[in-house]
Amino acid sequence: MAYSEMNEIYFYDSTGDTLCLQIDVDGLSVYNQTGYKIFNAASTGSVTIKDTNNNTLLTVDANGVKLVSSKVGFYNKTPITKPIVSGAKASNVALGSLVTALTNLGLIENQTTT
Repeated sequence: MAYSEMNEIYFYDSTGDTLCLQIDVDGLSVYNQTGYKIFNAASTGSVTIKDTNNNTLLTVDANGVKLVSSKVGFYNKTPITKPIVSGAKASNVALGSLVTALTNLGLIENQTTT
């Protein structure tokens, strides 16, 4: 269901009760089924993506891309918290810790041998 006013367009779900998409002079906003704004592309050129609790996950603006989420996963890996790389740099313990951390993030595939 769509509704339009001067310089504004609103799209609602099939019941007409929940706003799904809003386009106006401020930009484009997308809402989830509970009414939280989960995506915003502002007319200033910035983009914000939020989770269902209205927490900012990602922002894109003139300064670059900022990932705000406390957990990250790549290449379809389950998101994890920021890993800590530890171990003495003089031994291979630190290297093993780094390889494990990068593998858990999904950034590399660990094919090292012992």
